[in-house]
Amino acid sequence: MKPSNLSEINKAFTEQAAGFESDKLHLSKQEYLDYTVMMTAPQKTDTVLEVAAGTCVCGRSIALYADTLSSASAAWTCSPGQSIAR
Repeated sequence: MKPSNLSEINKAFTEQAAGFESDKLHLSKQEYLDYTVMMTAPQKTDTVLEVAAGTCVCGRSIALYADTLSSASAAWTCSPGQSIAR
């Protein structure tokens, strides 16, 4: 179930997440993110929950391939075709 104010949540998160791709905000190398996506093999039909996500760097990588991604710590939902701060 998606919240009725999803567009407002995504707008607010997009503003907050402007610097999330900075290496200063996460410790993951691109090769680790690529490996995580490869090993989880998300499909367009998958709904994914990322917990304790911080800047949600793994979730944002997986969101490009899954149907829906929700983060328990960042409180946002990424729908198909959306990529927050990318």
